[in-house]
Amino acid sequence: MRLLTRLAGLGSEMFAVGAGQLGGLIGAIVVTKVLTSGLGDEQYGQFALAMTGPMLLQQFVFGPAAQAGLRFYPEHASAGTLRSLLDVLLRWLGMVSSAAAAGALIVAAILWARGYETWAALVPFALVVGLAQNYQVLFGSLQSAARRRVPMAVHQALEPAARALGSFVLMRWLGATTVVAAAGVALGSTIVMLSQRRSFQASAAPLLAASAQANDQETRRAMWAYGGNFAVWGLFAWAHQASDRWALKTFVDDEAVGIYAAAYQLASVPTILAGAALSQFVFPIAFARAGAGDSRTGLRSAARAVNIIAALFGAWVLAAVCVCWLAGTDLLVLFTSEQFRSGGPLIGPLALALGLMQLGHLLALVPLSAKDLGAYRSFKIGHAVCAMTLNVFGAWMAGLWGVVAASVAAAVMYATGACLINRWILDDRRVALAKA
Repeated sequence: MRLLTRLAGLGSEMFAVGAGQLGGLIGAIVVTKVLTSGLGDEQYGQFALAMTGPMLLQQFVFGPAAQAGLRFYPEHASAGTLRSLLDVLLRWLGMVSSAAAAGALIVAAILWARGYETWAALVPFALVVGLAQNYQVLFGSLQSAARRRVPMAVHQALEPAARALGSFVLMRWLGATTVVAAAGVALGSTIVMLSQRRSFQASAAPLLAASAQANDQETRRAMWAYGGNFAVWGLFAWAHQASDRWALKTFVDDEAVGIYAAAYQLASVPTILAGAALSQFVFPIAFARAGAGDSRTGLRSAARAVNIIAALFGAWVLAAVCVCWLAGTDLLVLFTSEQFRSGGPLIGPLALALGLMQLGHLLALVPLSAKDLGAYRSFKIGHAVCAMTLNVFGAWMAGLWGVVAASVAAAVMYATGACLINRWILDDRRVALAKA
């Protein structure tokens, strides 16, 4: 009976996560259609380049904080010290948000003084998009850690829909320009973030009311030691993820960036969103099984859960790649416009590359559960440097197809490396525990 109850609970959680990701998938397609149809390939390329700014905030600042919150939430919840965890998180992000705002204003002023008015106007809106999206992801991660799947799923579905609606309304009202589209996306993201924050505060209120205040300095040290790894490799990961677009701008043109970004966005729908859904489902389960990361039984149990999810995702990726390869061009024209037809053949290989990268991210749950990030950090940095080099070389030698080939090669490296690191960590951990 207890097993049936547990399975029913897991099923309802998986349904909520899947529903949220399905809503996000539909919303992502709609927002891509709105932006590409309104802006065209060249202006959409500028928009894609501007959105590499929010990507930096996610990889270098908010991603580490969200990962630390997700990893330490079960420990603090069981110890009754959630208030300390949240205090440290919000102070951390308040400081870096202020620094990001100051830096963005300085960059915008420099661009304006040098005559790049459009780019100067894009910077503040890109900042707002980055802050709103990443605060929403943070609150969503904490709700995921608490296994409150429904409110998390609702906001995941609402966020892209709000971005699409905001950009559509403003472009119809003020004209279809890159700056107006960025303003619409910023407006939609901000509204959903405020709703997500209120939802989290309401759900966490009973736990916080019963929470005791722990040693904030000790909590801060533990979270910095863990999250600092994400910040270090996040900077390199951002450079890798932004290098494809900037390499195309440098060696080709903004039109190529727009075509590539549209193909990339469509290829990401079945791969990144499915990977994110499975990650959200298995992250808290794996972390709860691993406990503090020093139990041989707990780590093996966490690794089994990760391997099952990774196998399911691998089968999904194969099916998605086949569909993208066969129908990529028709899908791209349907969900963007005729201007982007030349990017259709790119979707199949990009779906393969993105799927393999997501598979590597899923497998990384093993070192994250073990809190053994030294080897993984070195691998992430080395991989990002290699991938950046491949992107630049690919764009220089073969333009769009060169960057796509570089993406596939880098993804194969990443998935393979993640498998090898997992084997090494589990073997090393087993030997260390046996000696102890």
